[in-house]
Amino acid sequence: MGIRIGRNGISLGPMLIGNRYDANENLRPVLCPLEKHWSFLDPDQAGSDYKQVLNMRTGMLTTSWRQGDFKIESETVLDPTREIVAQEWTFTWENGANFSLPYPDTNPPASTEVKGFVRDGGRLIPQATNNTGRIEEVWRIDRGAYPSFSQVEKDALSEWTTRWQTDIVIDGPAPDQLAIHSWLFYLRSTVGGTGASLAPFGLSNRRFHGHIFWDSDIWTFPALVLIDPEAAKAISNYRLAHVSEATANAGGQGMRFPWESAVTGKDVAPSTFANELHVTGDVAFMLDQAAALGLAPSDKVQEVINGANRFFLSKSITEGGERTIPNVRSPDEYRKSVTDLYTNCLAQWLAGHASPPAPVSYHLPHDSIGLVSYEGDPVQTYQQASAILAIYPLQDPRALAQAKTMMKRFPPRVTKFGPAMSQSLEALILAKLGHKETAYAAWRSSWIDFSSPGLLLFGEKKDGKETYFDTGAAGCLQAVLYGFLGFGIDWHHNRQAVWATRLKGGHWLNLQPNLPERWKSVTLRNFTVLGKRYTLTVSHNRTTVTEGEP
Repeated sequence: MGIRIGRNGISLGPMLIGNRYDANENLRPVLCPLEKHWSFLDPDQAGSDYKQVLNMRTGMLTTSWRQGDFKIESETVLDPTREIVAQEWTFTWENGANFSLPYPDTNPPASTEVKGFVRDGGRLIPQATNNTGRIEEVWRIDRGAYPSFSQVEKDALSEWTTRWQTDIVIDGPAPDQLAIHSWLFYLRSTVGGTGASLAPFGLSNRRFHGHIFWDSDIWTFPALVLIDPEAAKAISNYRLAHVSEATANAGGQGMRFPWESAVTGKDVAPSTFANELHVTGDVAFMLDQAAALGLAPSDKVQEVINGANRFFLSKSITEGGERTIPNVRSPDEYRKSVTDLYTNCLAQWLAGHASPPAPVSYHLPHDSIGLVSYEGDPVQTYQQASAILAIYPLQDPRALAQAKTMMKRFPPRVTKFGPAMSQSLEALILAKLGHKETAYAAWRSSWIDFSSPGLLLFGEKKDGKETYFDTGAAGCLQAVLYGFLGFGIDWHHNRQAVWATRLKGGHWLNLQPNLPERWKSVTLRNFTVLGKRYTLTVSHNRTTVTEGEP
């Protein structure tokens, strides 16, 4: 469930519910039971007494202020595991205060309990003997029994206590810690349970209609896979559940996953994005990581890799003894029809991981200096990070060999008006290259410039008009895990790693920390690998990994 609450504690319009899509597979808004019409509520009168607090440990949003003769407080909580929302309003007034509350019937029906007021038609009148009135309302989608507000609050606290057993704690600047906790909270609030993977804005916003893109596979899955593998598994499960649709999309040439899809897995992308072919490679790459970590069956994943490889081969041509895939849309969406570095790198990865491996070599666009984002790239302006995706997450050997040069050439040319993710990816790679302080500065910009003050709502763009952008938050969390902490899901054992453990299918999880100076230490408590829990503690002179829950 996604509900947006305004400054006065009342819902801002309709709510969004997982799997509630219209005939066009767009998220369908649903009337929110918290839409009250209390015109007298005016927090702008509160002055310094106004406060709105989101408790990320409990999931409780509290709004309070003093208005005239009475104090107002609302508490809103959503059950993290069931489609239940509860709200409690508390009004405290001075003796002799004279007012009433309009209270129309709610639609759809909810369980309502009123204390300290008496009903008078469609209004609530304060009881003369009591200076406090409470209105509790609980609403649920199914027709099960209504719990009380206190029970919903208790259930939410219990679930969030369990989720926070896995945590990232830094000994460093307080704003950094708060930002990291906000990403953990918002991402955990969004993933899992709907059967439709994760849209870029989850259920917080109707932008992109709740459709699924490569965002979930390349940005969100790696951010959650060590922190909350069961939530990450919802992303891999969604893709595996729609292999038949991907096979049909390819027209007998392997598998093609759509640029946009929703609950049915069918292609719902506009025709102008039909050549965003890299998404098929993105899905296969993510599933390979899922299989390595025991979150997806290896035989099913191999079928997807083989199918994606056949599809890319069917779209490729031979030029000068090398294969290339022409006329694709790059992740740099300014380029609508090019030969793209990232897409060809994905094709090369697929060829090497197919069973049996395909003995082909894909052409990588380059100029006199080195690799470029696309064929004929003048290296001028990009909508978002593209070329450096070949360094991470792909770890293409040719890109890794040129990583330092590429990081000097491409990040400075990404437009300031593009979507979040570019700077967090830049920070991650710079950290892996050992440029810890430059990485830290890029990482700070990657969330400070995109987050609103207070509740740290993450925007897709720097103007902050559209939130909550899960993709951007996931990119920043990846920079912490795979950049500063130095995790790597690799195809070999890194002999320089300070700690490593073997995964499935010959993969390895390697650890090579790169802490910035302002972080004295970091503890990653209860991360999960192949069903085992570990705790990592990193400082500038020591790294320890212990098995089991502390």
